[in-house]
Amino acid sequence: MIREHTVLKKVELHFEGPDEDSNKSLKSEIKFYTKMKAKDQKREEKYEETIKSCEPHAMFSHLQNLIENSDDDSMASMPVRKFYNNTFNTLLNRAIFALTKKQTQNPNDM
Repeated sequence: MIREHTVLKKVELHFEGPDEDSNKSLKSEIKFYTKMKAKDQKREEKYEETIKSCEPHAMFSHLQNLIENSDDDSMASMPVRKFYNNTFNTLLNRAIFALTKKQTQNPNDM
């Protein structure tokens, strides 16, 4: 989905009539609803950015960038690396343990 982002320009409102109280209340209402609309637009843009960052391609490219630009600080702050180390080390340790257990039970069977 391609979305066009518009930049809002400052708009001023001037009245020529003598009724100052109603003019001020109208200005304050316009200001209030404009702020609400701008907040909603920012929230929507942030949500779209979050959705894009959760796509597999974006996550993979981000991880690849972290790995390729391997500074000591970036590797320490990468929780995925710790997860993979824990997971694969555990799986490898279990597989080696099962293999050595089978070998001790059946020493003639290689």
